Amino acid sequence: MICLRCAADNRPSAIYCAACGLKLDTRPEYQYVEAPKDRVETASGRAILSASLGISSFLPFCGPITGITAILLSAWELEKIKSGNSSGAGRLAATLGLWTGFVGSVVWLLYWIWKLYYSTPVSEDMILA
Repeated sequence: MICLRCAADNRPSAIYCAACGLKLDTRPEYQYVEAPKDRVETASGRAILSASLGISSFLPFCGPITGITAILLSAWELEKIKSGNSSGAGRLAATLGLWTGFVGSVVWLLYWIWKLYYSTPVSEDMILA
């Protein structure tokens, strides 16, 4: 299916244009009219949720739990955007969720390793030696 806004060739089953993110209509009797200029395509809920989960992975006690969830949700959303089944407007939010989830998980993993290493009890014999 050809997008009438950007002339990109999309898969016949695509719901959104892979290039510009415009929603495609597959009904043959429908006369396509470009969306009004004041109407803006928005990011999907999955993209926004993945970004907020990625950012929350930096919070205490959230760490890898929300970070890994953000990574998985972002990867799923980016695949849907690539295949044309989700709006391209969510690409930035999904990418943000992917990277912040990864960095937040790594930071917390390093913190836990550091905390475990430096929190080992020290006996008096070890200090005097």
